[in-house]
Amino acid sequence: MAHLASECWSCRTFQGRKGRLERKRTLAKASERNLRAQDEEIKLVLYSKPECSLCDGMKAKVEAVLDAAQYTGGVLAGMGLEVRDTSTNESWWELHGNSVPVLCLAVAHREEEIRLPKPAVRLNASRLGKRIEEQINGRLQKQ
Repeated sequence: MAHLASECWSCRTFQGRKGRLERKRTLAKASERNLRAQDEEIKLVLYSKPECSLCDGMKAKVEAVLDAAQYTGGVLAGMGLEVRDTSTNESWWELHGNSVPVLCLAVAHREEEIRLPKPAVRLNASRLGKRIEEQINGRLQKQ
C-alpha cells in the first residue's frame, strides 16, 4: 500500500534535510554576491536636512531595509548607511538643496556618488529594498 509523504516519518525527515540544504545553498549564493559589495566598500548615502519628515521617513525605511538584508542576503547585505545633513556643508546644499531626501550610492574607489532615482514616499520598506537592489544592480553592471 502506498503511503503519503506527510504521513511517513522517514520521508518528512528527508524533506527537512533537503530543505535545510537548499537554504544553505541559497545563503551561500547570496554571500558570494555580497563579496563584491564588501570588496568594493559600497555604502548608501542619504542627504537630509533637520526637521524634515520626509527625510526621517526615508531614513527609517532604509534602515529597515538594511537590517532585513542582513538576514535575507542580496546586494544590500553588509552595506552601510551614512546620513549627511545638507545644512552643514555648502557643497551638499548646492548639489541637493531643497530636493532632500536624496539617496546616493557611494563606491570607495570613485570620487563621485551615483544618485539613485527618488522613490515614491508611499513605498513600504520591502518594496523600497527591491527597488534599491534593482537600481544598484543596474548601475554596477553598467560600470
